[in-house]
Amino acid sequence: MTPLIRWLKQAFPGSNIDIVVKKQYAPLLETNPRLHRIIAWEPASALSLLRQVRPWSYDVVIDLQGNTRSGLLMLFRGKAAGARFRHMRLRRLLLVKTGLNLYGRTVPVPLRFLDSVRKWRVADDGKGLELFIDPRAAETTRSLLEEAGLTARTPYVVLAPGAGRATKRWPGDRYAEAARRLITGGYRVVLTGGREDRDLCRGIAEKTDSDRIADFSGRCSLPETAALLEGAALLITNDTGVMHMGCALGTPVTAVFGPTSRELGFYPFRAVSTVVERPLSCRPCSFHGTETCPRTHFDCMKTIGTDDVLAASEPLMNRK
Repeated sequence: MTPLIRWLKQAFPGSNIDIVVKKQYAPLLETNPRLHRIIAWEPASALSLLRQVRPWSYDVVIDLQGNTRSGLLMLFRGKAAGARFRHMRLRRLLLVKTGLNLYGRTVPVPLRFLDSVRKWRVADDGKGLELFIDPRAAETTRSLLEEAGLTARTPYVVLAPGAGRATKRWPGDRYAEAARRLITGGYRVVLTGGREDRDLCRGIAEKTDSDRIADFSGRCSLPETAALLEGAALLITNDTGVMHMGCALGTPVTAVFGPTSRELGFYPFRAVSTVVERPLSCRPCSFHGTETCPRTHFDCMKTIGTDDVLAASEPLMNRK
């Protein structure tokens, strides 16, 4: 949604833009100079959200979620103008459940967000996602890299093997093989992920068996992860939020896609990037991935080899 924030500020430079976001993601926006206030919300109850936001005090309320909570803000916005993001739920459901593609053309989600506010003459500036690095986070990350023996001149590749659902994860042994080959090619490798990815990353590091790989999983906040990505020569990742962070920071991104596809709108947006995927008839099989393959074969990920990912990555390596 960062392009929409920028486009709104360009269209209405004197406006104050407040944003409601889950507390866990708020740190990524705290350094965004286009925002007036960040309302960091913990999903306890919809009523507590209403008390914090008071939507009737705004001139405009924009709903980018389309769920019950965001719907309440629209319902109680009073005289404020409103705009809603079109989810295209029926088309999405038909594509995932039956394979019938009624999208016509693929429109990335940032541009679909823009469609919701075009009535106010908000325009696309042709640029992509953006993140603003927190100087404190950058300093912490610099110290972590130095502890691992990486200096400002050391080229390193970040691997982000985690994902919210199991079917969105390229197998860990493929990441380990990619790490070994990158190290042989003269790169250092850094693993990143949340606390829930510690076991996965530890296993990859052990299989790599090299002192040229550093495991930062569970050690970095989101702003620190952003600083880590900014300094990387390349990011290899699954279809996750880390992928979008890399795109926003101008880091070359190789993304491995399995159960999801570009029609759902969340491909890398206007970035130095490539997507490695297989054109299977069973894709996409879900909106956000699942814990097991609905057809039990998991071919969307198992048939993607390390050669495929590294060959796709090679043209990006010198484009930082």
